[in-house]
Amino acid sequence: MNKIFYTLLILILIISCGKSKNNKEEKKPPQTNENNSNSNNYPPENPEGNYISFLRPLNNQVSGRLPTGKVFIKIKSNIIQIKSFLDDDAKSFHIQAIYEGSECPKLQHDINQDGLIDLKELRNSVGKILIPLDSNISHQEDGFNQFPKGPSYTYQEIGSYEDLIKNLYEGNEDEFSLFEKLKQNQPIRLHERVVIIHGTDLNAKIPDSFSVISDEKKHISIPIACGRIQKIKDSIPGDWPYEI
Repeated sequence: MNKIFYTLLILILIISCGKSKNNKEEKKPPQTNENNSNSNNYPPENPEGNYISFLRPLNNQVSGRLPTGKVFIKIKSNIIQIKSFLDDDAKSFHIQAIYEGSECPKLQHDINQDGLIDLKELRNSVGKILIPLDSNISHQEDGFNQFPKGPSYTYQEIGSYEDLIKNLYEGNEDEFSLFEKLKQNQPIRLHERVVIIHGTDLNAKIPDSFSVISDEKKHISIPIACGRIQKIKDSIPGDWPYEI
């Protein structure tokens, strides 16, 4: 009887060990939380470095002038610095901004064929404003309407890159807004953006065919120069308030 009991006990232990082994084999590693992954599959980006944009005339037939200039951008250690220079004779406020588009408007974007790129055609070609180059480059709306004034001007501002990115992710997209927000996890990719300068003399003759978005004044809002931003390896000369 004892022999039979011990035989059954050994069989039970063997079966139990087998089940335990199988249970261990069936365990799977924890799944990655998709909410923490980059669901939009944007490529990684290191924004630090130096950028430059060469400004070229746009809509110059209105004033007869050929405004040119440059925009320099430095990003490092959570600091963003921006300088711009414009050589132009127009005595006007110059709204300047980085737009979401990657190419300056061309003749093919002149939908009404009046020879000008108006604000609606500009919106269709380069989208909305991403970063206004005003008195506060860390926030889209704070500092807006505080832009340099011509004829020619030099502009320089410094801000927090972290605050800028935080602001670009904040809020919902509004089709009536002048500004564009970044989608979640979307990198800023400045080297795929354009800078546009606006504004000309009050005595410049702008045709009635020139369309605005809402109640903008034509002379202040007309695009006069544009340049694509490029990332460069070279250092940018000149005095900067924060050397990086």
